[in-house]
Amino acid sequence: MKTCTKCKEGKSLGSFSRDAQKKDGLASHCRVCRKRHYDQSVDVILEKKMREYWGDPESARQRAKKVYEKLSEKKRAKQRKYYRDNPKKVLAHNKARAVRKTGVCAICNAEGTDRHHMDYSKPLEIVELCRSCHRSLHQSLSKVSA
Repeated sequence: MKTCTKCKEGKSLGSFSRDAQKKDGLASHCRVCRKRHYDQSVDVILEKKMREYWGDPESARQRAKKVYEKLSEKKRAKQRKYYRDNPKKVLAHNKARAVRKTGVCAICNAEGTDRHHMDYSKPLEIVELCRSCHRSLHQSLSKVSA
């Protein structure tokens, strides 16, 4: 249980978003209060961002470029390592992008799906699974291989 600092209600930990900067790793406002705040102030937030950008667009571009370069080098290094370590997976994922998604889980018929390859040597043989079923399948496969 945690108390939201906005509505002062005690709620389950699942009601709070993650926040790595907080001591307990969770945001101080519950998801409902955060959404309410965003919905009420979205116009103000967007207008402020527009003023910051259009007030001095060149410095905004430079700041964005610095952030991109800093993060992207780490990300590119990580991607290169993944590509080197998993060439079959990468090829299968690239070919799978060309296949149209149905958006329905093959197990539970839920909306919103991930693509799963049972065999990476057959990149177009894809099973669409919701996140929950996909996770369960991988857990059961890892237990079998262990």
